[in-house]
Formats: sequence, structure tokens, C-alpha cells
Amino acid sequence: MSRPRITTALLLKVSIFLFALLVIITEVFPLAFRSSKSKEIDEATKLVCGKILLTRQKAIASRTSYRIHYDYPTGQCVTYRELIPGRWIAELDEDESIPEGVAISPTSTPPNGYIEITPDGAIDNHGVPLVIRLEDGKGTQKSIRISPAGMVQEIPTW
Repeated sequence: MSRPRITTALLLKVSIFLFALLVIITEVFPLAFRSSKSKEIDEATKLVCGKILLTRQKAIASRTSYRIHYDYPTGQCVTYRELIPGRWIAELDEDESIPEGVAISPTSTPPNGYIEITPDGAIDNHGVPLVIRLEDGKGTQKSIRISPAGMVQEIPTW
């Protein structure tokens, strides 16, 4: 009785197959089983960044000042438009709040939760960048830095 011969070509094919399988497993496996640890904080970060950028675009397009108010305890967000100097009216857009389990830290700037955007898209904060700090219940932290010119940058940790 003869044993089947294992040829070099067969060994090469098996090796290539196993290598490809290993690459796929190492790339796909972590994505498929990634903990939802940072999912909520990522969603909150995108929501806050998007809100700031959209409101900045509205301010530039309409040549009107806007305010965004984040209520730290509840996570609610309201956008205001300036009708006349000193008179603000709330915009009637969808009710947006930060996802459950994520909070804006009261150590964020500005301390009152108001971000004022001028008609040219700049952030009215006396030339100082704003930092909005987000934290979830699992200790994951992210920050959003807003430059005086209105540019938004996500920072992974505080």
C-alpha cells in the first residue's frame, strides 16, 4: 500500500491558503467582535461635531450669528439664531441629545454650555479655543477642540 505523496506545489498552495485565511481572520475578527465600548461615545462625538459644523455653515450662509447650547446634565442640544442684536430665537429642528450613557463634562469650555458662532463662522470666545469633553460610563473619554476660526478637531482623550 502506497502513501499519497505530498508535493511541493500542494504544500505551497496549502501555505498560501492558510496565510490568506490568517490575514482575513486578523482583519475581520476584531471588527466583528469589537466591544460596543466606544460605540456610544463615537456617536456622541459625531453628533456634536456635526451640529457645530452645520450651525457654522448656517451662520456663514445667512450672515447671522448662531448659538448652540449644550445642557450638561441632560445632554440636550438647542440651536439659537440671532434675530436682532441681543435677541435670540430657538431653531425648530429635530430634538438632538447625546446618546444614553454619554455625558458632556462640566469641565468643558465654555462653562455655561453656549457656543456662539459669528456671521463669518468664527467662534466668539475671545480668541481662545473651546474644548468639549465627552465621557461614557465605562471611562472612555474623547474631546472636541473648536478653534477660534471655527475648525473642529476630535481628540481621542482629554
